Amino acid sequence: MSASPMLLLVALLGATPAATAAAPPCGDLPLEACAKARPAAARLQLQGILAAGPDGYAARLLGDLTPADQPAEAAALYRLSYESGDLWGGIAYAKRLGSGQGVSADPSAAIAILERAADASSDAAPFVLYDAAMLRSARAAPGDEAAADALHVRAARLGNVWSTIPLAHRLAGGTAVGIGAGELAERMEAGLRAGDLGFARHGRVALARLRLRLETREAEDRPRGLALLAEVEAMGGEEGRRAGVERAVRLLESGSRTQKAEARRRLEAWAGEGLAPALFALGRIEAQRPDGERGRMRAVRRLEAAMAKDPSLQAYGWYLVGDAWRESRRADGAARARRAYVRAAENGNGWAEMRLAEGRAFGSLGGTSPRLARLHAERAARSATPEAGLAALLMLQGTPHDASGRRLLDQAAATLRAVPAERVAEIVASASDNGRVRFAQAVWQERGLYDGPVDGLATRRTMRVFASECRRLRIAQCRDGLMPAELVAALVASIPEPGPASSQASAPDHKS
Repeated sequence: MSASPMLLLVALLGATPAATAAAPPCGDLPLEACAKARPAAARLQLQGILAAGPDGYAARLLGDLTPADQPAEAAALYRLSYESGDLWGGIAYAKRLGSGQGVSADPSAAIAILERAADASSDAAPFVLYDAAMLRSARAAPGDEAAADALHVRAARLGNVWSTIPLAHRLAGGTAVGIGAGELAERMEAGLRAGDLGFARHGRVALARLRLRLETREAEDRPRGLALLAEVEAMGGEEGRRAGVERAVRLLESGSRTQKAEARRRLEAWAGEGLAPALFALGRIEAQRPDGERGRMRAVRRLEAAMAKDPSLQAYGWYLVGDAWRESRRADGAARARRAYVRAAENGNGWAEMRLAEGRAFGSLGGTSPRLARLHAERAARSATPEAGLAALLMLQGTPHDASGRRLLDQAAATLRAVPAERVAEIVASASDNGRVRFAQAVWQERGLYDGPVDGLATRRTMRVFASECRRLRIAQCRDGLMPAELVAALVASIPEPGPASSQASAPDHKS
């Protein structure tokens, strides 16, 4: 801070060096203890210190004593503290920059200060890493989600149990986060045993989802996940009801006959009360497993009612509505499906972009447009679910806007950074025969095994490499068909890192 802002701050605080030249108002009491026991005296002494010149420690303590209705004054003090080299004052200033409290919001500057503080102090690191991660997630610039995951992992391993919550939700959703599910679950269980009441509620929900995601790995994961949801439900409140809905959905999907009947009864009762999570859960189940056209339309009504009550459900909700209309036998089904997918895409759903790309490529949603198909595929690739972009680019095989082999590999590598390799292999394996061949050609060409075109055609050159790789990897499935799952998994494991960034298509007009 320059000399003139410093003088302005002194004037604002109402103290001069002469005014505090007498005996210190706090006497022999340390400043921090005085600030707690005699805040008025501490304020006067701190003002005197600052009147004599910048002092990071004094500026921070005075910022802490500044009334809540004076946020600009507090921010100015914390800035002075930061610029004078006080670590904790810098952290306080960064939090103000992140929230815009008393100062113009600048998340990028806040993140930089917090990350430097984490490197400078092992005491501060667990807390500031969490704050920096949350700011990165909120900013959502390219690369922020992966960086936020890495910061949360560091914080969790340094003992901040709150960083395990966002990691558990993302891992439960299928996103690789840089820490194993087993280690994460153990840290969360330890956090629950520690007795933090806030974590007891929010941590239980996240851990339950993680356990239920992993239920095929450990026999105890499913019952533990259901028990955690039951504990949150017993705590009551809105989150308790949401946990009850989630537990009922899990039981409806894979419980005993008695459990399914009771779960359905409870969900119907909650839906009758207008509870958005229950309406959405029933709508999702009915949209994915409809009982004919009537069941499909009932799913649409439930989903639309849930979204009207809770707009945060729109990204997935409109996607489900689109799927329901896509399968409908009504004459206007394709047009209604397209409109629903557009609304889902407007709310950030990458899979809706993939559906729009498919519809524009093959006319399944009314009318073809290769240009728009490619634009929607590229938008899916840039979404928060890069696997949707990979699926879309593979799906474009055989259209006038095929992605290049290099583009396919770059997208596959980007997807691998976001989701487990098994998920990437599933997406490639679900592509058409030509799509899988084209993916293999791209990988083999990059590795110097194949010198032909990346066109998805099983030519003699392609089949020579196919046979050679099957022998090298000893994949018996190769005798049963082209590009079997085991070979696809090996291809995914050998994907190279992305090449130089290529120009991407501009975002489509969702209303086109």
